[in-house]
Amino acid sequence: MAEVELNHIVTDCQNKNKEVKLKGANNLQRYVVNQARYSSASNFNQLIKSISETLLKELISSPQIHVQLGGLLAIEKFVEVEFDESLKIALIQGVLHQIRSSTDLTLIETAVHLLCKLASVSPNNPTSTKSSLSPSLSPNSIRHGSPTLS
Repeated sequence: MAEVELNHIVTDCQNKNKEVKLKGANNLQRYVVNQARYSSASNFNQLIKSISETLLKELISSPQIHVQLGGLLAIEKFVEVEFDESLKIALIQGVLHQIRSSTDLTLIETAVHLLCKLASVSPNNPTSTKSSLSPSLSPNSIRHGSPTLS
């Protein structure tokens, strides 16, 4: 069942329509939040790593700009859930690697927006303000009641 749900999310993120891409990104976030709620910490970390290294990497590595944009939207929603910072850094590296030679202004603008957002919410960033514009969902708060934004 989970594989079918993830395949549907990928299909939405690959769509040319921005609203459908955003729906896929939001569904990815909901999926990850639900998995955080019902999975052990070990299984949740494995899932996060798998999604990061396969699904999201596949999207941002696509030769099609509209699929890359869907990948960036998915990453933006994905990283709002709190998990291992090293995986978030690996995602940032992947985004930087992918866009380094792009000439598509929309892709570059979206990537820069994502990178700025990631930098502003990093707990290791001493100037981080974790504004209401960049909420994070904590797996611990999810497991112990309603998801809370931090």
